[in-house]
Amino acid sequence: MGSDTGFKILFSTNLASEKVKINYRRINRLAECSEINERIKREWPKLLLESKKAGRKCFDSPGYSVDRIHFDNIQATLFLSDTTYCQYVTTFKNHELLRSIPIQVQPKLLSVFGVVMSKNGYLIFGLGSPAGRGGEYVCAVGGTVQSTMPPVTSTYLFTEFQREITEETGIPRADISQICLRGAVIKENTAETPRLIFSAVTNLNIREIEDYFPKSDKEFQRLIFVKNNLKEIENIANNPDSNWTIEAIRRVCFKT
Repeated sequence: MGSDTGFKILFSTNLASEKVKINYRRINRLAECSEINERIKREWPKLLLESKKAGRKCFDSPGYSVDRIHFDNIQATLFLSDTTYCQYVTTFKNHELLRSIPIQVQPKLLSVFGVVMSKNGYLIFGLGSPAGRGGEYVCAVGGTVQSTMPPVTSTYLFTEFQREITEETGIPRADISQICLRGAVIKENTAETPRLIFSAVTNLNIREIEDYFPKSDKEFQRLIFVKNNLKEIENIANNPDSNWTIEAIRRVCFKT
């Protein structure tokens, strides 16, 4: 596997949207810490400049902080509040700043990733672009959850994974179904930020998916198709050119 592979599993399951509960508070706790927010405002322009020089996309937008997740084997409850991409990235990049923030107000930006299976039994991943957030590694489809009005619901989280599939692979939303929440993990060195893992199915075969790929947002250089069997999944997860999301999917979705 590639670098930064360590993570811990919060839960592993198979839940439809009605088995996911959202407990959302419309509050940005970090915004109430005026001194910390001033430091964030000073650091953010530097990060934007660094990203621009590296050719990476970087912009501020509202999002959700995953304050806590409770799982009782039947239902998952997500406790969410408000944050921004600026707050999360700035504190994540500055460990000294992060350590100065009380744990209960640290931003933990809600993001989703997962695995998609084609009609002819292949799992769909992608080779990241040089300027992408994950670098030139084989990784899973996914990204941060966009803020919405009215308040976020469990159904919205499922459609957000569907949106990421369409954006990064080009597969039309109408051809994506059977979306399930498969678990949650925390990657090391990410301020204890939970990330949700999903799975989905498309009714398209590889050739049809490749035809749609030029319509994607170019987050991936190309798509990677892996046969849906244990040996092939283990091979791609153990490949040094794969990042941690592949191993997380192997352990959460295939439980070997």
